[in-house]
Amino acid sequence: MQNQTQRYMLIFSLGPVQTFIAQARKTRDLWVGSYLVARLMEQALRSIDDRVRVFPANPKVLKIPDIPNKYIALYDTQAEAHKAVELSIKRVEDYWQSLCTDVWSKILAPYADATTKAIWDRQTKFASLFEIYWVIVPGSKDKDHYATLLEHAEAAFAARKRLRDFQMSDEPGEKSTISGEREVLRTAHEDIRVFWKRAAQSLQSESDLNLDGLERLDAIDIIKRFAMNIGALDYEQPFPSTSSIAVAPYLEQLFHHPLASTVLEEWKQATSGPLLSQPKSVVDNMPFLHALAQDKKKDWLLQRDGDLYFAATFTRERLKKSYPALKEADRDERAKQGREALKRLLLATDELKITRPTPYYAVVQMDGDNLGMLLSNVKTREHHTTISRTLSQFSGSDRNSQGQATAESIVESQYPARLVYAGGDDVLAFAPCARDIQSAEREQQLETVLDLANALQQTYCEKVRAIIPEKDQEKVTASTGIVIAHHHMPLSFVMRTARDAERLAKTRYGKNALVVTVLRNSGEQTSVGCHWRYPEPETDGQPCPDLKLEIDSQPLSVFLRFYHLFKADILSPKCVYNLLEEAPILVKLEQTAQVSEVRRVLSRQSDLDLYAKEHNLAKDEARQKLKAYIQQEACCLIKLALQMDAQQPEGTLLATELHADTARYGLIEVLGWLLVMLFFARKDRE
Repeated sequence: MQNQTQRYMLIFSLGPVQTFIAQARKTRDLWVGSYLVARLMEQALRSIDDRVRVFPANPKVLKIPDIPNKYIALYDTQAEAHKAVELSIKRVEDYWQSLCTDVWSKILAPYADATTKAIWDRQTKFASLFEIYWVIVPGSKDKDHYATLLEHAEAAFAARKRLRDFQMSDEPGEKSTISGEREVLRTAHEDIRVFWKRAAQSLQSESDLNLDGLERLDAIDIIKRFAMNIGALDYEQPFPSTSSIAVAPYLEQLFHHPLASTVLEEWKQATSGPLLSQPKSVVDNMPFLHALAQDKKKDWLLQRDGDLYFAATFTRERLKKSYPALKEADRDERAKQGREALKRLLLATDELKITRPTPYYAVVQMDGDNLGMLLSNVKTREHHTTISRTLSQFSGSDRNSQGQATAESIVESQYPARLVYAGGDDVLAFAPCARDIQSAEREQQLETVLDLANALQQTYCEKVRAIIPEKDQEKVTASTGIVIAHHHMPLSFVMRTARDAERLAKTRYGKNALVVTVLRNSGEQTSVGCHWRYPEPETDGQPCPDLKLEIDSQPLSVFLRFYHLFKADILSPKCVYNLLEEAPILVKLEQTAQVSEVRRVLSRQSDLDLYAKEHNLAKDEARQKLKAYIQQEACCLIKLALQMDAQQPEGTLLATELHADTARYGLIEVLGWLLVMLFFARKDRE
C-alpha cells in the first residue's frame, strides 16, 4: 500500500566518464567520447518524465555534449523508482549494443575472423566497460523536509560509489596504441601490423586510420573513431585537429584582409586533391571561422588542415605520414610546390602585418568550486530545479538560453574555438592562444585564451550567484586549468596536464583560481597560477603609498598589459630574464626597494621610440609618459606579489625558484606569469 506521506529520491549515474573520454589520439576521438557519454545519458533520461526529473533541466543532446552523467528524480513509490532504474539501464545498454553492432558490421566485419569477434565482444561488454551507480532513498513529502531528503540521498549515493564493483579484466597480448590497456584487435593467423595495414587501406581513409598499420586499436578506440563517420550518432560535424585550432587566428585574418588572387590561387592549387582534409559540405568544424568564411566566400580555406600552414609539413617523409593517399611519385613535387606556395602566402601576409601561424594551441578545463556545498543548502525542490535550469543555461543546453551568454556562445561564437563538453559547471574546450586584435577593439572582443577563460568563469559565477542567497554568493567561484601545447604533442599527455592544472588551481592555489602550464616543444615546462581577483591590501601594506594607481592592478589586467608591451617590442624579453635572475634576492628586500629595482630593469629594457610611435607622441612627451607608466606597472607587480603572499597560510615555506613544485613567493609567481606572457607574445627564447 502506498505511503501517502513518503516519497523516494532516485540518484543515478554513469561512469567512468574521464577515462572513457580521455583515451584519445585525435581531437575527434576525444570529442566523440564525450558526445557518446552524453548520448548514453540521454537514453537513461528517456525513462524519466519531466514531472519527476529534478536534475538535469535538459534531457536531450543537440550539438554540444552538455548532459551531466548523473540525474536526480522524485517518485511517489519505491516501485516506480525501481522501474525507472531498470528502464534507464536497459535503454543505455540497448543503445550501446546497437552502436557496437553498427560499427562492427560496417567497419570491421569484412576484415575479421572469430578471434577478432571474440576480442570485440569481450571489450564492448557493457558491464565490463561502464559503471552504473544508483540509490533510492525514502523521505517525507513535506516541503520543509526536502533538504533532509537530498542530504540523505547524496550521502547514500556517495557511499554506494565507494563500494565500487570489481570487474575482472583479462586483456592479454599487445595493447592498443591509444588506450594502452586493452588488447589490440587482430585475427588468429595474421601479423597484427599486416591486419591493420590491410584494414586501413581497404577503408581508404588516411584521416581515420594510419595506412601503414602503425596505428593499432582496440574495440573502444574503433567505436570512437568511426561512430560519427557511419552516421551512428546522427551528427556529422567534425572536430578540428590541434593544428587547425592553433592556426585559427591566422585564418581569421585571411578572411578579414584582401590578398592578391594569384597568391591565394597558388596556395589553393598546392594544397588541393589528396591534401584536402574534409569535403566542402562539412567545413563548419569551427563555427566562428565558418561564419567569416561564408561572408568572405572563402570556405575552401577551411578544407585544409592547419598543419599545411607549417613548412615542416612539406617534406617527403611528413607527407607520407600525414597524407598517405598522395601518390609516392608525386610527393617530392608536391612538397616543393607546397613550400613555395606557403612561402609566398606568408610573405604576402607579412606585408599586411598579419601574425604568422603558431604551432601552439590551448586546452581550457574549468570546474565550478563548492557546488556540492551550495547544493547542500537547497531547501526546496523548486530551488533545486532552479539551480539545475541555471546550470543548463550556462552550458547552452537550455532551449530558453538563446541570446544569453553561455559556454557555447562564448567559446564558439566569440572566439575561434570549440567546446568538447559543457556539463553544468564543467567545461572543456580547445582554443588558439591569442588572436590579432586591434587595440581599439580589445574592450569588445576576446583577445587571448586568458580572456576566454575569464569570460567563462565570470558568466558561470554571475548566473549561479543570481539564484542563491546573498550570504552564499561569495562561495560561487570556478577554477580553471589551461595548458599550452605544441600541435604535435601527444594528446593524452596534454589532456593529463590540463587536468593537473585544474587540480592545482583548486589545491595549491585554493580554488577561485587559474593555472596555466606551458609545454614547450623542447620539453621545458612553465606552470603559474593566481586567483582571478585579490582583495585590496590595507593602506600600510601598499608598495607605493604615495602613488595613486591609475591602472587596474588585478592579475589578468596586469599580465595582459605586459603581453601587449612584449608583443609591440616596447619591452624587451631581457627584463623578465634579468628579474628572474635577481628574484631570490629581490624577495628579501623591502617593498620600496623591490619597486625601485623592478622599475629600473623595466626602464632599461624599454624602447622609447616604439612607445612614442605606438601612442603617436612626441619624444619628450613619450619619455615622461613612459616613465610614469613604468612606475605604475612596477607598483602593480609588487602589489600583486604582496597580495599573493598574503593568501598563503601562515608558516608556509615559500620557494624562490620558478620551477619549484611547491608554493612560491608572490614575486616569483608574478615573474613566472610575465614569462608566460612572453610565450604568448612569441618573444620566448624557444
